[in-house]
Amino acid sequence: MNFESGFDGSEDLEVVSQVSESPEATPEVVDGLKQLARSCEEHLRTLLRNEEERNDAYESKEGHWASHHFSEFNLWCAKVGVHGEGLRSLEVRLKDVPEICNLLRAHLQSLKKDLEDLQKPIAVPKEASLPREVSYNEKNAAKPTQRDRFSVPNAEQHRTKHP
Repeated sequence: MNFESGFDGSEDLEVVSQVSESPEATPEVVDGLKQLARSCEEHLRTLLRNEEERNDAYESKEGHWASHHFSEFNLWCAKVGVHGEGLRSLEVRLKDVPEICNLLRAHLQSLKKDLEDLQKPIAVPKEASLPREVSYNEKNAAKPTQRDRFSVPNAEQHRTKHP
């Protein structure tokens, strides 16, 4: 089944064009999906542990991103049958639809890469480093004096002469 023929040549469907022409998904392909799903689960679990270790106000304000996505991913795995046995297993469910296997593989590979990237430390370029130290004289020169706070701009122009 080739989905490309019904579209206007959009490059967004590159994954669909790589669909194998075999009528069945092989057990090796399905095992690869299970391994990818386990790898994604481990990455999410690591992010969850890191989130639990940092128990500060910012993290709780953000709504526990890793916890939420770890739960969502586990629900998805249960619905799809990633860890299922027998008739609920991926082998049975995807046996006749290799196109879906390929799409799932592409999505899981993308998710795995994104999760790996999230775990990498952020490199801060030198230009974005902390601002230079401001000297004591520069700080005081920038502060308005008491006289400056209460003076009226252009006060000399507004004075009237009294007899």
